[in-house]
Amino acid sequence: MGGDFEDRPPSESTTSCSPGPTSARRRVYLVGAGPGDPELLTLAGARRLREADVVLYDYLANDALLRHASPAAERVSLGRHGAGKLWKQDEINARMIAEARAGRTVVRLKGGDPSVFGRLAEEVAALKAAGIEYAIVPGVTTAVAAGAYAGVTITDRDHASCVALVTGHDRSDSDPSGTADFAKLAAFPGTLVVYMGVTNAPEWSRHLIAAGKTPDTPVTIVRRCSLPDQQTLHGRLGELPTILAPGRMRPPLVVVIGDVAGSSDDANWFTSRPLFGKTVVVTRPAGQGDAMAERLADFGARVIEHPVIEITPPDGFAELDAAIDRLSDYAWVVFSSRNGVEALLQRMQQRNRDARA
Repeated sequence: MGGDFEDRPPSESTTSCSPGPTSARRRVYLVGAGPGDPELLTLAGARRLREADVVLYDYLANDALLRHASPAAERVSLGRHGAGKLWKQDEINARMIAEARAGRTVVRLKGGDPSVFGRLAEEVAALKAAGIEYAIVPGVTTAVAAGAYAGVTITDRDHASCVALVTGHDRSDSDPSGTADFAKLAAFPGTLVVYMGVTNAPEWSRHLIAAGKTPDTPVTIVRRCSLPDQQTLHGRLGELPTILAPGRMRPPLVVVIGDVAGSSDDANWFTSRPLFGKTVVVTRPAGQGDAMAERLADFGARVIEHPVIEITPPDGFAELDAAIDRLSDYAWVVFSSRNGVEALLQRMQQRNRDARA
């Protein structure tokens, strides 16, 4: 492709639906938000969010990612199960198309990677049918992140040289086994990673065992992968109906099945950090607590930034100006915080004075 498409980042795939003079301007970006930790968003994803006029985002996309978007960008939550309106796929498709036709840059922000159980094919088909330009920005899928954040390497030279990604929530409602070939999955020589498997865990685990998978096969359940409240549980395939019984664990989670899932929690660097499981509130003024928040997060804490004071200029500068004019009379100038230092230096600069004053 030529023209505008030549300077795209290599991590972004682009499709032109209707070549011609107007086709060089891409309208819709299907962006993978990663598994949860906002720092796992790709640079290409952050760039597209900055350019967006409207962001249509799933509940699996961390709200913190919206900070990358312009303050003027419209943010549209597509809802979540059990919490208000949940947008249907046809509604999402129609909104993307309508916004693009109105000349707005659209980011469709999807949890994980758009191509892994993210209905990417349906959205791409709708955009193509409407003649809308689009680009796809991959994201880190949870299966890969679980290997890094739960101490379970999903491939291993001795135990698993291949991985299969499986949905535990088949679109077929009439048959609990859906369209999955459990005989082939049970005989699969590597690791199975089951997405969206909470509700139907008794069914799909029973079908795997009936097809020949031993009930003693190790499993690792990773809930809210890469987030400060991540949960990691180890067990056996035959125990899944109990472990994932209704009300015990809520999505999002993945289930890793295979010999690699027998890893000990001792290998989990993420949950063994000293502040993991702790919540820390940082009350410093906006913009001044970022470094502290990042450091706390590095130690595993869930950080809530909640400024309790706001720094604003005084109603008048008469008293401050008088003090500046008398600085040579003082042996010491004591400040109660960095805000006082910054305010003084700013005012001195406004009056064409400097620290030698």
